[in-house]
Amino acid sequence: HTHTLNMARKSVAPDVLEKKVKEVDDLILDFERKAKKQEQNKASMVKRNAAEKDLLKAAEKLRDKLMEEVKGDKNVLAAVFGGDCSRFWRIKNIMDGTELLPNNEKDA
Repeated sequence: HTHTLNMARKSVAPDVLEKKVKEVDDLILDFERKAKKQEQNKASMVKRNAAEKDLLKAAEKLRDKLMEEVKGDKNVLAAVFGGDCSRFWRIKNIMDGTELLPNNEKDA
């Protein structure tokens, strides 16, 4: 992970790189929190639906940020997703472990 950050710093200012990595980390953390809340509210249809809407909004924000980084500096992309790929696996685990109500699946 440190090697990947060091490589990316060669073409991107360290403060900019750290800001971008933190933004992605914060969005993933929010996505994880929303997934947990959705899981905790499965017993109540109204609360579950609201939690799923929040989860989908978090997923949309994360997707938009990732798309922005894919189009940007490849060194930043390597810093965010290189190394041990832990950010990628965190996102994948949420996506694989989340079951949405039928009315929300179309928005996923």
